[in-house]
Amino acid sequence: MSALELQARAGRTAVPGYLALEVSRPLPDVCARHGRLAVERRSGVVRFHEGTHGRVQSTWATNFFWGLRHYRRTPESNTELSGDWPVCKRCIWQSRVLRLIGYVFALSGIVAIVVLWMAAQAGVVGEVSMPVVLIFFPGWFPCGLVVAASAFGRATRYVRIRPIVDRTTVVIRAHPNFAAAVSVKGNLR
Repeated sequence: MSALELQARAGRTAVPGYLALEVSRPLPDVCARHGRLAVERRSGVVRFHEGTHGRVQSTWATNFFWGLRHYRRTPESNTELSGDWPVCKRCIWQSRVLRLIGYVFALSGIVAIVVLWMAAQAGVVGEVSMPVVLIFFPGWFPCGLVVAASAFGRATRYVRIRPIVDRTTVVIRAHPNFAAAVSVKGNLR
């Protein structure tokens, strides 16, 4: 296992217990997710909130399930990790496809509602049938919007991080090629 060097960063330090970290040394030119040669770097901040097993990476799904357990509240971010993350061609392609999927799911229901409304105004549609109603609820709302939110969230997440159980260790779920490149780069000091 290899380690990334982290340093404290100026963040929301006024909040008690808030931890702001950043990767202190440049990461190798290997994609953390796929282990391929990186073609570009994307700056980003990974946010965390308090979960059942430590500080967990804030994603749409973890925020939703946290909200179910804590009835109508949203988790407050208590940790952030900023870095310049290397991404490969596959990551860029996946990001574009996921954004497209998100746009399609988000806009499809809106377009269909507008078309139905215009058809009703023109007198073409007298009644809306039950299958059409089921397409909208629960088809598009909320299921289609959940898919859209998940796709948008995944499109901008270039690194997966395991829950932070102590303030000194951040474990990235990475491809073995990335871990090997980090350990080699770390030995070149």
